[in-house]
Amino acid sequence: MICGSYDAFSLGLIAKIKKENNEIFIISGTNHTTRKKPAEVFQEYCFPYTAPSIEFIMSNVLPDAVIFLGALDTGYEWSNEGKEAVNYISGFLNILLTAKAAGVKKFLYLSSYAVFEDNTEDVITEESLPKPNSLYARTLLQGENACFLHNEEHAFEVSVIRAGQVYGNYKDMPVKNNIIYWYLWQKDINIEPYKEYNLIYVDDLLDGIYKVMTTKLENKLIYHIGSEESVLGTDILLKLSSYVKSDKEKNATETFVSMTDSSNATKRKFINGSIKSLGYIPKYNLDAGIRRMNTAIINRTLIERKQNDRHKKNKFFKKGTSKILPYIENIVLFVIIQLVISATWGFAFHETIDLYLWYTLLIVSVHGLAQGKLAIILSVLGKYSMEIMKGESYFNIFEYNSYLWILQIIVIGTLAAYGRDKYKRLMEDLADENEYLQKEYNSIKEINTSNVIVKTTYERRLLNQKNSMGRIYEIIAQLDSLEPQNIVFEAIDVISQIMNTKDIAIYTCDSRSDYCRLMAASSVKAKTMGKSICLSDTGELGECLRDKKIYRNTGLNPNYPLIAGATHEDDKIESVIMVWSLEIEDTNLNQVNVFSIICKLMERSMARAYAYMESIHSSSYLDNSIVMTEQAFDKVLVLYSYGKERNMLEYSLLQVESSSVKENEMYQLLKKLTRDTDYIGLGDKKQLYVLLTNTNQQDAIIVINRLRENGILVSEVNE
Repeated sequence: MICGSYDAFSLGLIAKIKKENNEIFIISGTNHTTRKKPAEVFQEYCFPYTAPSIEFIMSNVLPDAVIFLGALDTGYEWSNEGKEAVNYISGFLNILLTAKAAGVKKFLYLSSYAVFEDNTEDVITEESLPKPNSLYARTLLQGENACFLHNEEHAFEVSVIRAGQVYGNYKDMPVKNNIIYWYLWQKDINIEPYKEYNLIYVDDLLDGIYKVMTTKLENKLIYHIGSEESVLGTDILLKLSSYVKSDKEKNATETFVSMTDSSNATKRKFINGSIKSLGYIPKYNLDAGIRRMNTAIINRTLIERKQNDRHKKNKFFKKGTSKILPYIENIVLFVIIQLVISATWGFAFHETIDLYLWYTLLIVSVHGLAQGKLAIILSVLGKYSMEIMKGESYFNIFEYNSYLWILQIIVIGTLAAYGRDKYKRLMEDLADENEYLQKEYNSIKEINTSNVIVKTTYERRLLNQKNSMGRIYEIIAQLDSLEPQNIVFEAIDVISQIMNTKDIAIYTCDSRSDYCRLMAASSVKAKTMGKSICLSDTGELGECLRDKKIYRNTGLNPNYPLIAGATHEDDKIESVIMVWSLEIEDTNLNQVNVFSIICKLMERSMARAYAYMESIHSSSYLDNSIVMTEQAFDKVLVLYSYGKERNMLEYSLLQVESSSVKENEMYQLLKKLTRDTDYIGLGDKKQLYVLLTNTNQQDAIIVINRLRENGILVSEVNE
């Protein structure tokens, strides 16, 4: 999981991690993103780092590693250092603490060499004392100190990566906000000649970060990734001057550098011992890095210039064409009409068909009143010219027929143009209304899609979904048909099926004490509270169970289950059912209510299982001893063998081979040296066995040695 904004550096890091076939999750740090989610990112979460939702995201995603971009997160602008420092620390601490609570194994924090601003030592190592000056650097150091405070070996391993000033490019996208970028791109940056710079090419930094993330190194918390030899501003100016096109600028730069006295300037050496021990070797020195970045900037400039030129040309062409084309069409059509009239002058159809009028109507119907006026003028001029050409001395507009024709073409053309423009305005209004309604439709469609999902969800719950009352009862009723010794293990599957989780634990409670014994668990996480618990020591959890309430872990304490309930016989707790994880969409009140119903419906089946276990405890021992009879011990062994086959519990079986003490004394020693939850009984051939509940092979060796030290020789039975 990467916590940071999108830029050339973060995109390069995403590509680097994805190249190794890792799933990538992003927390953007804002409520919105500035760009489309990259294809390499599996899931993106647009939340501020301080959002309460971060807890649920961490606990449900459970990433193998979290990388907080910190000093390299472009989402922090630092224009107002005081305000940004508060936002930075609060957001970082929320990410750090929620990652630790969720069980994340690795946490990488990206800091900067800026924490050594006032450190005047000639050689800076990972162990050197940071001496920040600016508020920005002090804020980064606070983040480092928080990492050291919360680091836990083998549980929550924190690595602090201090990076030099990053430059370079990713897919022709230069890393911004560094002097190389500013000089090559903007040409107006003032590089301080006496200032010390420690530069690292972006590809080298990405390699180093991935090395730290994937390689385990004992007792190393801090890694320096940067150039070992710092450079002065004058050195950078000389290297950059060769990339300046103007000879005048190049000569001015070289003259400025030659006149600068840098003898009193200090250049520190930064030792990168920790990262080198991981096999890290940087690929690019400053010359190679500048050359690659300059090429990327040139390519980027050419692409942007071509795009801008193409856009300008298209815009100019469209704008010019839209204005000139109607005039060209109007004139061309008039010329065609004029040629047709000239060629057919004297034909009889001219007495009934006025081509000038048809030409005018065609123009106004297509282009409106503006071009209609030109068409009317051209028609009058065309009529006049034809009269002159055919022998008329003049075209008298004051003659009645001439006046009537001109009036006719003006009135009809104007009315047609008015009707066309009115229709066009009506269509535009309808188009605007249609666009508005389309947006409303899309909004309603989105809402309806959401409603359909909700409707479908509730329909499934009511009819056939796992959370419907009928479905829940049908599944739980299956337990009633099982043998009592198998009920607890089958109950794990039933609850997992209904609650959609793989982390379930069931404890059976002792009627003679306040202790509960782990009877079955579906995962390692479900065993977090241990092999036995004392309800009196669990605080709110024990109180809720005694009051017949459902316990909810609202504080997201990783040492307690997410929800827990109990089955009761009268006011006595018989079993405790714990759910340790839920999908994020199932973390709601409805699922808690479903779990409450499950606990109630399972009481009858769990009562049978509890009665079976109590019957084994109460009436299955040899007279005046703690040793179980053959039949009783065989039932216990069958019960635990079945649970072990289902991977829901573990146990070890020990056979007593010989003893240096008397039989009764041996029984007392066995009782003393084993737990109350263990069983001692006879086998089918009268051999004496000890069944160690919830015990793996390593734990069994400890018990074997303890018994041997007290004169009882035992061996582990491999079934």
